Amino acid sequence: MLENNAPKPVTNISFKGAIIKKVLPPGPSKLASESTTTNLAQSKIVNNARSKSTLPTLIIKPANEEIKTSVMLKTALEGKIKLKDTQVEVLSCRPIQGNGIVVKTKTPEMLEKLKTTIMNHLTLRDKCQVYIPKPRVPNIIIFDIPPQDGDQAAYENNFILQLKESNELTDQEIEVVFKKKGRGSLQNWILAMQPKNYQEIKDKKRLRCGFNSYRFKEFLEPLRCFGCYRFGLLKRNCRETKPTCTKCTVNHDLKGCTKPHPICRNRVLYNKSTNLKVRADHMSNSNLCPMYLREIEFIVKHTIYG
Repeated sequence: MLENNAPKPVTNISFKGAIIKKVLPPGPSKLASESTTTNLAQSKIVNNARSKSTLPTLIIKPANEEIKTSVMLKTALEGKIKLKDTQVEVLSCRPIQGNGIVVKTKTPEMLEKLKTTIMNHLTLRDKCQVYIPKPRVPNIIIFDIPPQDGDQAAYENNFILQLKESNELTDQEIEVVFKKKGRGSLQNWILAMQPKNYQEIKDKKRLRCGFNSYRFKEFLEPLRCFGCYRFGLLKRNCRETKPTCTKCTVNHDLKGCTKPHPICRNRVLYNKSTNLKVRADHMSNSNLCPMYLREIEFIVKHTIYG
């Protein structure tokens, strides 16, 4: 922490997630103090992610089309459940894909109490689906797979069968989670596999599949809206009607932006919610953004590797 009697500095925000105070010329004690401040601010961001990643988690989703947004779902729950009366302490609540919400409570006992309260409520039990999320298994992305017309399920099953045989994988479940556009007309497939299978291939550079071989790597891409650039939702579920500029956070196209320097929306929101002043002068879609890296760390901590 900076000394109280230190001279008043000019503020410059560090990309690594901390406040750097510039006073010319800085003495040795001042430099040591600034370094401590940098480390403390950065560690606070990481520790917040670590502590939240281990909290008891409950996923709540609409059971029908009556509830059309995550906000509507949260409002319905708040109108029917008084947390103080049920002695449940909710530490965080955020929207997720499918108009649902993910709720984190202080203790596992509180989580069970909240789940039971919702499932036994005469109104909410018909409106909500409540479940504790399963641990995530390793995901990989296989690049540049040629598409094929016809029965997609049969094509996927045959591909996975060849993949197992060609790489001598143990007979455990592998499934196609989703597909992304690859180079040209090709596709990138995201596969979920059991930890034992992942351990058998993780050090390889390519995967054989019949007469072909494909590049692959572990898939750790966070769920992110490419309209507003917030994490935890997809663009089709975003409430904002206009895209957010990746450079200045205003709702206009990047090509028309006149701001000389970028500012990251997620870092700005983080600063507002924590009263910190971590550096935000980078694009909102930067893969070097500490908020993006924090999301990846969150995924890794929730993945079972064996």
